[in-house]
This record gives sequence, C-alpha cells and structure tokens, in this order.
Amino acid sequence: MRICKVVGCERKHFARGYCHTHYVRYMRIGYAGNENIRIHQKAIPCKICGGPHKARGYCKIHYQQMLGKGIFRENGICKVDNCNRGIYAKGYCRKHHETNKRTGNPLGLRKICVECGKTYIKENKPNLCSRCYPKYIASLNPKRYKGDGGDRWGYKEYRIIKKLKKTYCEKCKATDKKLELHHKDKNKRNSNPNNLITVCHKCHHKHFHTGEKKQSKYTKKYGIPQYEIAKKLNEPIAVISRWHKTGHLKRRLNNEKVA
Repeated sequence: MRICKVVGCERKHFARGYCHTHYVRYMRIGYAGNENIRIHQKAIPCKICGGPHKARGYCKIHYQQMLGKGIFRENGICKVDNCNRGIYAKGYCRKHHETNKRTGNPLGLRKICVECGKTYIKENKPNLCSRCYPKYIASLNPKRYKGDGGDRWGYKEYRIIKKLKKTYCEKCKATDKKLELHHKDKNKRNSNPNNLITVCHKCHHKHFHTGEKKQSKYTKKYGIPQYEIAKKLNEPIAVISRWHKTGHLKRRLNNEKVA
C-alpha cells in the first residue's frame, strides 16, 4: 500500500504523494511538514511583497489576485507615495480609492473655485464650490428658480423681504405666533416697505383673504369649471384634461359656440 511521503507519516496516500491531511496543508500554505502550522505561516513571507502569509505562499491581497486573474498589480502596494497598504481597486488602497471616488483626487486635495476663488474639496463639473454651483444651475433656467412675473421670489428679494419683516403682528400685536408678510397690491415683486404688512396667519386670512374663492385653472382660462365643460361637450373628464394639456380644448369650445 502506498503511504504518505512525509517522514514519520504512515497514512494512506491521497494525492500528490501526500495523505489527505498533508495534502490539504500543502494546498493551503504550500508546505506539508509536521511543524506547527501557525508557526510556519508566520515564518513564510509572501513571495511577491514579503508580507504576512495567507495561502499558497502569498499574502491575502496577492492570493485574491492570483485566484482572480493571476495578475499581480504593482506588487500589491497602493501607488500613492508613502502608503504601504495593499491594493483595493484601481491601484489604490481602500482609503485612497474612496477619497479618489469622492473628490476626484486620492489625497483629497482642495481645488480653487473659478467664480469666487475659494478652495473646495467636492468636485463639480464647472469647477465651482458648493455656494457658486447652485447659482450656476439657477442661471441656466431663471424662470424655474426665480419665478415668472411675480409668482415666486428670487434669492435676493427673499433676503430683502426677510429683513423688512417685523417681530409682531400689526393687527393683533401678537409676538408668539408664526408671522407672515402680506403684499397690499398682491404683487410679490413689489417689495416696497409701504406695500408690506406683517401679520400672523389668523389675521392674514381674516383681514385679507376672507370671502375669496379659489378659481380653478379651467375657470380662469375658459370661464367655466371642468365639470361644466365635460357636460357641455358630452365627454368624460379624463378626455377634457387631455385636451387641456394638448391645447385642443379651446378649439373645441370655439367650435361649440359657432355651432
């Protein structure tokens, strides 16, 4: 009967001249002797970088690379100067890889904003800092971010209006309520101090918006509500909504008047 070739082992042969125990040890650490395994693992350095042994004569990082593509990249060391960590991805260790992914630079170096000249870390496409970048985006579509014809306030107007707000309600003199600004001519673009009055929410609704009925977009544009248009044209409300979005509803109502 063929036995294991390790001196002093009389177990039955399993593979490559070793018994099952020594074969598993040989495939794991590249050595099949009788010495203590843990002591021997510490004694054998990695074949490539000389680091602590993991399996088959390699450290943990080179062993993973060997199992993957069999290519050992740059001796398994991060390519950043004075960094002795193993490679995690794209030639960097995990720390420098995450920094490079977040800031565009493995060392997290600060960049200079082309608009205000301040330094910043986070990378934006037009090389702007976090304060100048929103202004740049707003300048691309001013109607969306600044309002069109008084429906919304711009950033500068909001700062002015905030300074003009008083600390008490001018109607009930309350100071512990949430305060609002009312435009007397109902034009939010008119931020003249004479056109503004500070009131609480209750007084705002009581003195300036009592009796007002909100009109739907159909009533404002066509003069009648949506359900009456559907009854007049004998069509479902879903069809009326679709015609309103595509612009066909006005032509349909004109044809109905002519008929």
